[in-house]
Amino acid sequence: MTEYEAASLAVQQSSLTLQEAALAAQQAALAVQRAAVWVAALVGAAQCALIAYGLYMMRRAAIHRDNLHRETMAAHEKTMAAMEGRHREAMAAHEETMAAHEETMAAHEETMAALRAEREEQSERHREAMAAHEATMAAHEETMAAHEATMAALNAQSKAQESQREEQSAQREALRELIRRTAAPPARDP
Repeated sequence: MTEYEAASLAVQQSSLTLQEAALAAQQAALAVQRAAVWVAALVGAAQCALIAYGLYMMRRAAIHRDNLHRETMAAHEKTMAAMEGRHREAMAAHEETMAAHEETMAAHEETMAALRAEREEQSERHREAMAAHEATMAAHEETMAAHEATMAALNAQSKAQESQREEQSAQREALRELIRRTAAPPARDP
C-alpha cells in the first residue's frame, strides 16, 4: 500500500470517525430532543391537568355560587312575600283605621251639629226666658207699684177710719157724758 493510499485510508478512517462522532452527536441530540419532547409532554400534561383542575374548581365555585344565589333569591322571595303580606296587613289595618276615623269624624260632626242645634235651642229658650223674666219683672214692678198705691190708699183709709173711730169715740164719750148729766138726779141742798 502506498503512502497515498495509507493517507487516503487514514483520511477515510478519520472521516468515518468524524461521521461516527457526528452520528453519536446526532443520536445524543436526538436523545436530548426526545427527552425534551417527553419533558415538554410532561409539562404540557401538567399544564393541562392544572387547567383542568382550575376549570373544575371554577365550575365547582360557579355551582356553589349559583346554589348560594338560588338560596339567596329564595330567601329574598320569602322575605319579600313576608314584607308584602305585612304591607297588605298594615294597609288593611290602615284602611280600617281610616274607616273608623271617618265614622268617628261623621259621629263627631253629627254630635257637633246636635250640640250646635241644642245650644241654639238653649239660647232661644234663654232669650225667651229672659224676655219672660223681664216681662215678669215689669209686671212685678207694676204690681209692686199698684201694691204700694193700694198700701198707701189702705193706710190713708186706715188713718181715715182711725180718725172716724176717734171722732165716734169722742162723740160716744160726749153722748155718755150727756146721758150721765141728764140721767143723774138733781143734787139735794142740805
